[in-house]
Amino acid sequence: MSDIAIFADHENIFYSCLNNENSFPNYEAVRQAAHEFGDRVAFAACYADWDKMSAGIRFVVAAGFTPRMCPDTKTSGSAGYQQRKSSLDNILAAEMMETLMHNPNIEVFVLVSGDRDYIPFVNLLRREGKTVVVIGEERSVARDLREAADSYIYLQQIEGSLRPAHGRSNGQGNDLTRQAPPRSNSNNTDVSESEDDFDPHEDQGRNLDKPECGGFEQAAQDLESGES
Repeated sequence: MSDIAIFADHENIFYSCLNNENSFPNYEAVRQAAHEFGDRVAFAACYADWDKMSAGIRFVVAAGFTPRMCPDTKTSGSAGYQQRKSSLDNILAAEMMETLMHNPNIEVFVLVSGDRDYIPFVNLLRREGKTVVVIGEERSVARDLREAADSYIYLQQIEGSLRPAHGRSNGQGNDLTRQAPPRSNSNNTDVSESEDDFDPHEDQGRNLDKPECGGFEQAAQDLESGES
């Protein structure tokens, strides 16, 4: 039996689908598609700053995914402006490496993202004999990320993986079918969210775990230390 672990970069996928397809991702369909590569989904998580994207939590949980909290941090930019820096990539990559080190039963790693920053970790997983599958939105997934994986699937190829947005708003009069301002990362993905029937008071105060971790380099060093 081949166990599967799914790691979904929700901020990347959500806005790739919204901006390019005017749709929301359906993680139930993504989970079903993962079964093509293994027998059992042993782990599935979605990573985002859920303080800003709380409307999507119930959809993620209903699909059998655990919402992982990845808080943005504020840094001082030029001319006194504050910039927001996402911790999502670091946290997802660190948990992927932790899964590799401590869960040898996981043979298939499914990365739901189009961000090329994950390529070093995809390469490392494959060197360790694991199968890596990338699932991404067709017009946003980086070509070199696709090529680094054993297999890749576009969301558009998965039946039922996109739910039409139908011009939904965030409950404050803002049309979220328009392209949102990008967050600071290599793929220019965005950082806020709305879902169907959004309630601005829903999920407030939800106590989600906020794991801390270092950068990609630290995660790789931790892996090397565990092998020595």
